[in-house]
Amino acid sequence: MDGDRGIEPMVDEKARGTLRVLLIAMPVFVIALLAACGEPLPTHTPVVTPTETPGPSPTPAPTETAAPAPTHTAAPTATQVPPPPTPTGTPIPTPTLVPTPTATPRPVDMPALEALYRATDGDNWIHNDNWLTDAPLGEWYGVTADDMERVTVLALTENELDGEIPPELGNLTGLTKLDLAENQLRGAMPPELGNLTNLKVLGLSDNELSGTLPAELGNLTNLNALMLRNNQLSGEIPAELANLINLTLVLILDSGLSGCRPHSWGSAASDDFLEIQVPFC
Repeated sequence: MDGDRGIEPMVDEKARGTLRVLLIAMPVFVIALLAACGEPLPTHTPVVTPTETPGPSPTPAPTETAAPAPTHTAAPTATQVPPPPTPTGTPIPTPTLVPTPTATPRPVDMPALEALYRATDGDNWIHNDNWLTDAPLGEWYGVTADDMERVTVLALTENELDGEIPPELGNLTGLTKLDLAENQLRGAMPPELGNLTNLKVLGLSDNELSGTLPAELGNLTNLNALMLRNNQLSGEIPAELANLINLTLVLILDSGLSGCRPHSWGSAASDDFLEIQVPFC
């Protein structure tokens, strides 16, 4: 019995194989038969495969949007206030140095002339042109000056000088001629006149001078002319005046002087000696 069960499947398998061959060969045989009979061959209408109409796409269920996690807002940090800007110092402008004008030095002989002007009432002189002004000394009335404005000549005869001879006059060491005759000069002759060692002419006649001759006049060794007429002098001629060896003119009539005259004056021309009978020493 078991052996029969094993044969049955084998027969079935053969039968099915034969059937498959017949099924495959059947159309070919039919076609050949029809062709032999002159029948038109059937056209093979392809089976239309129904197109599956796509159903509506299912609306996807809305996905649950996850609520965003709360963002942690950081506590605002304190804004650091920047330090105040360092003030930019406005540069102090450097002042432009304006050169100070150099004052023109006063002529060295000006103070002595000013002293004479004030001591002898210069405002009332007959002529006082340019005195006490900034004009060059050589342009002052009666004044001659060199290129250095050193006074070399002071001649103010008959000009109403009224007062005493100031000692500052002895500072005019460049003088070669001092002629103040025929004014109203009074008082003693200042010994500072002995500083005028360049003097060649000293004219003080016709004034009101008093006192004795200063011995310092003996320093005027360059003196050529000594004119002292018509004054109110007193005393003898100082022995120191014997140094005036260059005298060529001496006028002492009515001067008030007495005594003797130095032998060194022997060559000096003067009729005054004969008139007042002043002998040689």
